[in-house]
Amino acid sequence: MTDPDSTENSSQDKTDKVLNKALESYKWWNNLSKLNAQDPIWLSVLKLGARLIGVLFLLAISPLIILGLIVGITAAF
Repeated sequence: MTDPDSTENSSQDKTDKVLNKALESYKWWNNLSKLNAQDPIWLSVLKLGARLIGVLFLLAISPLIILGLIVGITAAF
């Protein structure tokens, strides 16, 4: 028989791993695209463009995420 506490801890461990991976990815991207005083102009423009594309991408997929949540919640009931 499975112990409910061990199942909950296992689920929590998986959640922590996913959250830590997302945090590491965010920090990596933030450090990569951070503007530095010693960066040449072309690199600063490239970094600003990358950030702009990232924001536009997130805005573009947000309606899909909302639609997916609505469909998921509707399917659960």
